[in-house]
Amino acid sequence: MIYLAFLLLLTVHHPNLTSFVGYCDNGRSMALIYEYMANGNFQEYLSSEKAENLSWEKRLHI
Repeated sequence: MIYLAFLLLLTVHHPNLTSFVGYCDNGRSMALIYEYMANGNFQEYLSSEKAENLSWEKRLHI
């Protein structure tokens, strides 16, 4: 069943989302593989001191 979820993730494409590339399952552990995020991830951006408060207009646009 989890394999079907991975296949679904491979079909999701949106400019504001990182692409799911694949997964690795060696029997003991599993890893999800996403495209490289050159500017860091959203959590890092939100928690940085440079983060700006987003207006509702900007939030809705995202």
